[in-house]
Amino acid sequence: MRATLDIRDRVLLGLRAASLLTAASFVAVSDAAAQEREAAAVALVVFAGYSLALYLSLWRVFGPGHRGRFYRAASVLDLGFVVALMLMTGGATSPFYRALYLWSAILALNEGLAGGIVGALVSVVVLLSIHAGHGFAADAWVLAVQTGGLLLHGPLIGVIVDRESRHIRELSQARDALHRSNEDLSRANAALAEANERIVKEHEQILHVEKLSTIGLLAAGVAHEINNPLAGVMGCLGALKGTSLEPERRAEYFAAAQDGLVRIRNAVRQLLDYARDQPPSRERVDLREIVEGVRQLVHAELLSKKLNLVVRVSEAPVLADVDRNRIAQAYLNVVLNALYATPKGGTLTFALERAGSEVGLVVEDNGPGIPKENLSRVFDPFFTTKPQGEGTGLGLSVTLGIASAHGGRLAVESELGKGTRVVVWLPALIEERVAADGEGAE
Repeated sequence: MRATLDIRDRVLLGLRAASLLTAASFVAVSDAAAQEREAAAVALVVFAGYSLALYLSLWRVFGPGHRGRFYRAASVLDLGFVVALMLMTGGATSPFYRALYLWSAILALNEGLAGGIVGALVSVVVLLSIHAGHGFAADAWVLAVQTGGLLLHGPLIGVIVDRESRHIRELSQARDALHRSNEDLSRANAALAEANERIVKEHEQILHVEKLSTIGLLAAGVAHEINNPLAGVMGCLGALKGTSLEPERRAEYFAAAQDGLVRIRNAVRQLLDYARDQPPSRERVDLREIVEGVRQLVHAELLSKKLNLVVRVSEAPVLADVDRNRIAQAYLNVVLNALYATPKGGTLTFALERAGSEVGLVVEDNGPGIPKENLSRVFDPFFTTKPQGEGTGLGLSVTLGIASAHGGRLAVESELGKGTRVVVWLPALIEERVAADGEGAE
């Protein structure tokens, strides 16, 4: 039965046990007449037996869902027992009138303030009735104290019980609300994780689309890089068919053919390295390698537009913890925009710069610049001033996303008629920051 008892059940069971101990103490140590002690002993045995029967019968009948009915029935039986005990132990002079305090307290515990008031009134009626049966022989002051105590005892306990019950309900409601909030939060977190996963996948798709677009722009240049050395290789092979070549001349043709094949291999390798779809992976990268790799990819475009290229990089490594492939794509996007904007014979500048805890991949052109009304929109997806079919409008948007994913940023400065400067700023490695601080101190 213990597993089914809540805190209230245990308190009330404890009070019943205390009542039994009190009655047993009276029988054992009271100086009352032997007849009264004998009557109290009989009442004690009867109370113990009926309490046991009460819990073995009515407790099981009413069950956990109807505890209130059980305690109301027990209260009626308890009151009858207390009255009988008082009558058997002296009536108006019985010490067991104090059991009425316990009885009204139990009723208040069960029913709150209403039970406390009913218990107090019933207890006073019982007490006064017993005294009336003995002609109100007790002292008036004693009777006033007894009735006054009974009238205060039950209601005070009832007020406390109601307040605590209300507090418990509020705590229970708060706990339920917190539980619901936790469930809502868990669902929101799951939805957020799912949305984030979709965003990551969509971002990967955008990167792939932009990369394919870039590969298409580079294809013509790579074809040019292959065709020129290929023509040279074919010429050398045709010359080597002859049998009258001097050994030194033959060696020169072999060397020229080999050099042309190396150039073809390098051009194809550069494009394949860029086109290869690799999972994101950060590593310690010297950004000078990024600049050089992009320079080789756009070499044919530079030649076809007769552009002058200025490269400003330090002799010392410029280090950052980045995804090499993604940063190369970001820088290439910026460079291709500059190539498109720069007129024939113009000048492009590739550079690396340090600024505090950042290092920047710089592209400058002397093109027409960007109008002020468009400058604030250059990062918007699908915004482009290129003719239809020549651009997706995703270049700078993708570049900004890549820079942000690395904890960096993208800065664009432009003035009409004077060109544009774009910098992909990235967090530098610690040693790179120390080197920059050292340069500043000098």
